Amino acid sequence: MQEVFLTAYQGRATFDGRHLSAWLHKIAYHRCLNRLKQKKRFTTFPLQENMVAPEAEDGLSAATLSALQKLKPQERTLIVLRIMEDYSYDELSRLMGVQPAALRKQYERAKRKLALLLKKEQEAHDEAI
Repeated sequence: MQEVFLTAYQGRATFDGRHLSAWLHKIAYHRCLNRLKQKKRFTTFPLQENMVAPEAEDGLSAATLSALQKLKPQERTLIVLRIMEDYSYDELSRLMGVQPAALRKQYERAKRKLALLLKKEQEAHDEAI
C-alpha cells in the first residue's frame, strides 16, 4: 500500500485531477503485476533414496537416481514432473510461471543433459568392470 501511495505521490505531476480512485487502482494493479513477475514461483522436487527400485520392480535405477541428483533442481523438477508425474506443458506452465514453449526447450535441454550423465555413468561402470 505504501509503495502505491509513494508511486502516486512521485507521479502526481502526471495526474490530470480526474478519477483519483481509478488512477490509484491502476497504479496498485501494475505494482502487483510487477511484484508477481519478480517473484519466482518455482518448486523443486526432492529425490529420496527409497525411490530406487529393487531389481524386479519398476522405478528409478541407482544410476538414474545418481544422474538426476547431478542435475540442477529446476532441471530435475521438470524431468520428474514431465516424465514420472505426466504433467502437460500447460500444467507445468501454470505451476512454474513459465511459458509452455520455454518449458519445452528447457525440458529438451534437461533431457539431453540427463542422457549425457547416464552415458558417463555407464562408461564409468564399464571401466570398473
